[in-house]
Amino acid sequence: MNDSDLNILNSQVLPNGPWYIDSSGNIFYINNQIKVILKSLGFCVYWDAFYKDGHIYVSNKQDHSMHKVSVLTFNIENMNILCTKQYPTYQKFVIIDDLLFYSNDAGQLSKLNLKTDFTSQLDFESCWLLNSFLDKLFIGYYDANWKLAICQIQNEQIVKLKQIENWEYIKFTQNNFGYNQLKSSNQIIDLVNCNFDEVENDTRQLVFHPICGLTRFPEKSEQIQKYFEHQQQLQQKDEFLQMSENNTKYEPEFVKITETKQLCGVDELRNALKKDFLIDKNEMEFQQLFDNLDKLSDFSLLERFSQRQKIKVVKYLSQKPELLIGCGSEYFFLAVGKFLLKSMLVSKFQKQKYIQAFWLTEGLLNFDPEVYNIVNQLK
Repeated sequence: MNDSDLNILNSQVLPNGPWYIDSSGNIFYINNQIKVILKSLGFCVYWDAFYKDGHIYVSNKQDHSMHKVSVLTFNIENMNILCTKQYPTYQKFVIIDDLLFYSNDAGQLSKLNLKTDFTSQLDFESCWLLNSFLDKLFIGYYDANWKLAICQIQNEQIVKLKQIENWEYIKFTQNNFGYNQLKSSNQIIDLVNCNFDEVENDTRQLVFHPICGLTRFPEKSEQIQKYFEHQQQLQQKDEFLQMSENNTKYEPEFVKITETKQLCGVDELRNALKKDFLIDKNEMEFQQLFDNLDKLSDFSLLERFSQRQKIKVVKYLSQKPELLIGCGSEYFFLAVGKFLLKSMLVSKFQKQKYIQAFWLTEGLLNFDPEVYNIVNQLK
């Protein structure tokens, strides 16, 4: 392990976790001090990545574009998000619960809800640094002078807890699981207890920790315990992991994922995941279709899946009703319409897009009268 290796935060819950990513874009884990490469992304990275609900979120070093990578298929999806290139070595995105915080291409702190796909801009400009630990968000930004702020996320809102306003910078670009150090004063930044108190003059080296991964603060027992408990909570809430762990038998409808394809032109299968990881083939097929939903031309292919899976599709399509144009599925047209009609969080723009999709598709599908009623109610 070296300084070019980066953490994939929250990946302790994955098979052989934690996982890592190096600056060349290779996703890997450590097995008996051997670096086992699972996937090469084909682009370089600057910053730590994050795991969330079956995907790894990562930024491309060249243009600072955000991507999400399926841990099941290793399919790479461009999220159409650009992070700022200001002070490029510092982390520019983090994930807390269902929220992706990032400094956009203009340097404005922004927030994307990964469940609803709703994006909003926040009141932090020239945002050059983002770190996190549990529900804490550490922000470096400019407002009359350079500032550092420790914040807490409460009900999706940022609550500022403590701030330094003396043109300070930090020593370490990595996340370090709640700790860092101020450059000028050598004070330790402690997100766990929300303070900048302790002074330390020694130079810290990056080390490997079996729970936290790469960190310069491996001796912080309180930090390690809280992170471990947090990983357990994430595992309980993660639908992808719950589905995988429940598949504990070798049966015809299950496939054991023991090897990972290298999708960059290498034909042979690479390095087995040695922990049994059984995935329902039905779920695998669904996930492959869902990962390419924006490009799918026939949504009737999704009608055969479970109610839980179809609800996931409906929620996604409700955020992008324009995808229903020529979708080939009256079922999803009706289901999305009902969702838009009943949900309290639907915008006027979403309703307009649904109505537009209806009129552009009317001649292609034999719509149920209920769809016409929904369109009239959404007007």
